Amino acid sequence: MAESEASAPSEPELDPAGEMTFMEHLAVLRRHVVRSLLWFSIGLLVGFGFVDRAWDALMIPFCDIRPDQCYVYPRDMMEALWVYLKLGALLAFFVALPALFAEAWAFVAPGLYAHEKKIALPFSLAVGVLFAGGAAFGFFVVMPPALRFFLGIAADFGSFTYLVSMQRYFSFCATLLIAFGTVFELPLVMMLLSMAGFVSPRWFARYRRVMYFAMLVFSAVVTPTTDPVTMLLMGGPMVVLYEIGILLGKLVYRPRA
Repeated sequence: MAESEASAPSEPELDPAGEMTFMEHLAVLRRHVVRSLLWFSIGLLVGFGFVDRAWDALMIPFCDIRPDQCYVYPRDMMEALWVYLKLGALLAFFVALPALFAEAWAFVAPGLYAHEKKIALPFSLAVGVLFAGGAAFGFFVVMPPALRFFLGIAADFGSFTYLVSMQRYFSFCATLLIAFGTVFELPLVMMLLSMAGFVSPRWFARYRRVMYFAMLVFSAVVTPTTDPVTMLLMGGPMVVLYEIGILLGKLVYRPRA
């Protein structure tokens, strides 16, 4: 009996050095959160140092269309301050984004497999690059025709003029840039779903027409304007990104057992 027990294969033991209690996990999480707040604070210093230049950059499409009226109107004494605070915080987030990814990676990496660690860092970099590319596409390609459409209404009819609010203009710019930056993450999301085996590339291809319609509805809801030009300028890239996601999914698809 003793010999049979001795010959029986033993279960693999976990490495005690790799185990942590719940409170130890919380301590590690707290350390990374504190570091992330520190990085964000540094980003605030940088962001508020360039907030004037950032605002001038946001005004470029507006001034190109209305060079004789290149200004917006704060509705009260506090509006300009709040807009600059929001813009500075947005800049701080983008400045600190690489460090925030690094802190998230340092917290998650010990619990990943070797093959997962290999793709985590490139994936994190791809998230930042695609978001920046989407925001740049929204700023340089979508924003000028959208502004031209709305500001051109007054020129066509000639019976009124716009008094553009500073807060409204900032909200328009921020919503457009964040929306396009988020939309450009679509191929990565599809690739992860295929890699995990949750959705097959064949399913994405089979229901592409339904997805195209959903994209148009999504564009109508997300875009800060209601003109068809802006909707098509968002829906068109989403279709291209969807097809890219299908191709990437075919490369990494792993059917689930």
